[in-house]
Amino acid sequence: MALGIIHGTLLWFGEILFIYGLFGLAITPFLFRSDKVLKAWIWLTFISFASVSLIFSSLLMAIDKFLPEEDLSASLSSKRALELDKSMLNGTYLDSIDSRASYWLETIPFLILFQGIVAFVAFLMGIYASRSNLLSPSTPEKHIFKMIKIGVIFGLPIQLVLATLWLMNSAAPNNSEIVHLGLTAISMITAPLLSVGYLGAILAIIRIQPRLVGWMKSAGKVSLTTYISQSIAMLFIFAPWGLGLFQRVELWQLMPIALTIWLIQSYCATLWLKRFNLGPMEAALNFLTKNR
Repeated sequence: MALGIIHGTLLWFGEILFIYGLFGLAITPFLFRSDKVLKAWIWLTFISFASVSLIFSSLLMAIDKFLPEEDLSASLSSKRALELDKSMLNGTYLDSIDSRASYWLETIPFLILFQGIVAFVAFLMGIYASRSNLLSPSTPEKHIFKMIKIGVIFGLPIQLVLATLWLMNSAAPNNSEIVHLGLTAISMITAPLLSVGYLGAILAIIRIQPRLVGWMKSAGKVSLTTYISQSIAMLFIFAPWGLGLFQRVELWQLMPIALTIWLIQSYCATLWLKRFNLGPMEAALNFLTKNR
């Protein structure tokens, strides 16, 4: 959690380590509960989250009918976010630290309620999957095929439609904050369908041709280092004291930029692990927590 605060303040406002740390502590009691209890909490938490998200989105849509879009956008737009945008356009690094810290403090309650709940459910599902060997090499082929079908038939089409609508709204001159929030909520609710498909596809590839995905494991072994170094790379690319590309690239250009960074990181991780057992951040975290 402390590392998350440092990361969100000094490097990148898209911070998730604090949330993972907080809800990682929250799942501790469930490590000793039965599978039945785990499944009950998974379904109860997810259904509650989905219901609240849909109600919240519906209320915003209803308010949008009576409140002019300009007024609603102004009320939803964060002064802290605008300050962060300004610092990323022409500010100094010290300016960005203050803006990031203020923005993080403003948004953390929302992140805990939404991203945090999703992480909590994912952690519980991870515990259950580990106990049940759902993602092991011995997973029956019929289960793998079922996972792929869920992703292809339901997950992929839904996310493609939502992504198209999100891009259309973002590119529109009079883009709507209401539409953005509504699509985000629906995407978070339905995203697990596509995630199941991804997992099934990866399991199938491991069975058929493991070399196609084996090269990715190095980045996974040093995931914390990968995460932090990606923030550093993005900061250099977009900040005014780096390449200054913030708000100067199209949405479609962000994907190849991110993919290129990740491929370079994966290659560097492979080279690093040939000489060391842990990544730099993993080694530092191990030193700070060992025997404590």
